[in-house]
Amino acid sequence: MANSKIYRGKTVNEAIQLALNELNVTRSEIDVEVVNQPKEYLFGMIRTFAVVKVTLKETAQMSLEPEIVPGAGLVGVENGKLVYTPPRDGGAPPRILFDNTIIVYYNGKQAKNAVTLEEGLEPLDIQLPNDHQPSTDIEIEISEDKLEALLRVRRIYGVTRRLKDCKPANIIELSIEEVTIPAPKATLTEIREKVNKAGIVYGIDYDVITNELLEENDFEVVIARGQEPIYPRHGAIDYLFPLTSGQREIDLEADRIDHFELNIVPNVEKGQPLATKTAPVHGQPGKNIFGKVINVGEPKNPEIQIGEGVVLSEDGLTAYADQPGRPVLENGVLKVLKIYELNKDVDLSTGNIRFNGEIIIRGNVTEQLKVEAFSGGIQIYGMVTQAQIQASRDIVISKNAISSKISAGGDAIAFLKLSSFLNELTEQVSSLLSAFYTVIKRQPETSHGRVVKNLLEIKYTDLPKKIQEFDHLFSEGKDIFENGLFLLINNMKAVFLGRGPLELIDISTVEIIRSDLLHWKEFYQHASEETADITVSYLQNSTLEASGSVRVIGQGAYYSKIIAGQGYYQARGVFRGGEIVVEEGDIQVKELGGPTGIVTVASIVRNGRMSIGLVYPNVTVAIGNQKYRFENQTSMVRVYLSNEGLEVFSGSASLLR
Repeated sequence: MANSKIYRGKTVNEAIQLALNELNVTRSEIDVEVVNQPKEYLFGMIRTFAVVKVTLKETAQMSLEPEIVPGAGLVGVENGKLVYTPPRDGGAPPRILFDNTIIVYYNGKQAKNAVTLEEGLEPLDIQLPNDHQPSTDIEIEISEDKLEALLRVRRIYGVTRRLKDCKPANIIELSIEEVTIPAPKATLTEIREKVNKAGIVYGIDYDVITNELLEENDFEVVIARGQEPIYPRHGAIDYLFPLTSGQREIDLEADRIDHFELNIVPNVEKGQPLATKTAPVHGQPGKNIFGKVINVGEPKNPEIQIGEGVVLSEDGLTAYADQPGRPVLENGVLKVLKIYELNKDVDLSTGNIRFNGEIIIRGNVTEQLKVEAFSGGIQIYGMVTQAQIQASRDIVISKNAISSKISAGGDAIAFLKLSSFLNELTEQVSSLLSAFYTVIKRQPETSHGRVVKNLLEIKYTDLPKKIQEFDHLFSEGKDIFENGLFLLINNMKAVFLGRGPLELIDISTVEIIRSDLLHWKEFYQHASEETADITVSYLQNSTLEASGSVRVIGQGAYYSKIIAGQGYYQARGVFRGGEIVVEEGDIQVKELGGPTGIVTVASIVRNGRMSIGLVYPNVTVAIGNQKYRFENQTSMVRVYLSNEGLEVFSGSASLLR
């Protein structure tokens, strides 16, 4: 080793001093490694000397030659092989030193750091780290769409190892030298074989593989490209009027709302264009690098479907209004509904108003009168007081609604109520069955009917009442409900009312009822695709029912009940006293409840979230069958369902955990 030399002495200190004297350096200029401690025979005779390895620090600049002791054995390395000269005249055998990168066995035993060649080289076995053979990796990476193949070539150089040469000496330190073995260049033949093995047959470009590129150690290049398909452009129909009033996210901190936005019911004049059609454009097939054709199909070519009050141009590309009115799209059919417009109040002088189309009232509706639009919506620019407003489509009331009943959606409202009942009954019957099986598991000999009777009397006391309410609801709407519900109601009355449970022989009858409930629940969840919204400025002591959403955009709602199919939105004021029930959708309210603790409920039957700026005590929120009652005033409230159940947050803090 460069700048290192071995010294001997009777003691370690003596060996070090010899080194200092010979090198003419101070102790601080050398590093010392004790190779061997001295050992003594009896009576203080020296058996082996102390051996130290002295290494000059970087500051010392001199050349060290190995020490040669006359008569001692010699060992060195020539051309990577050990050479050995045995000792003579009783001289000491040579010694080799090594670090943990070299494994040495002598006489079958592994040595550590040093070994004395007392028996020469014959018992010596030296193991160097394994060589690394050079290699050339050729990879083909296929894009996900199979339209491109990337060739990646990497030359990995090898390494061979041998002992580094050193002059013979009494003590030497072995070291390893490494020789790099160049990796072979990839050939075009090898690349072709790799491409063929990958199954690539189309779009191959071997011209990109130049001689200069093959000389590189690492490179990648696109070796094959397929033909990208040109997909067709479908024909499309653009409707030139708003199809719905829409539902926008409400800012709970908003201070002002533009009341002119209330006029959201579009009206058209005769000859006004309603819809235009864009003709389809055919595409072009492609081909991937495996030779497979990528079909693009034919473009869709929808036709404008027209109904009442609409005409179509000769080329079929434009639809026009054939009469003044309100444009609507019902089940894909474009219509213009007739409009009944009244430029004064609805009062005793006008009587009730019923019209098969759109109704626009530019005054108030008062004195317990009724306004009904059988096939359209209603827009009222004034107040509604002690009145009934019914429409099959959207209802917009620019001012207040007081002590009134407002319904938007026609038959869909009845379907909505029925769906809510079916959902609740399904949950209760399912829960009862679960409780039944728990009891029977503990008491298998108990009569099925007796178990059901006990559960109805102890835990499910309101189920018979709900069944009677369900029966009443069906009776009111039997003209629009499916007749199959009649059989379900009769079965439920027979099993759960009066002495019915005691006559129950087997629980399978209840299982059939649950199955029927699930069927009809699913059916009426999707019974109507058409939704109708209600928008009102202020609400008091009123009931609102909408198959779509309900929006209160003024100062709030007081002591009212809201039933909505798709959400409730209130950006200003409070909802105080009463109930909000949303079938499926969100509830967004600035304030819910009141400081006096008035009972207020907000619930979502199925899926949805709540966002409430401020909640007062004695407010209950619910999603599905999970509820939470607020005991304290709470701000920035979020309510939703997770995998763990109901989640209620105030800001980032959970109120349930």
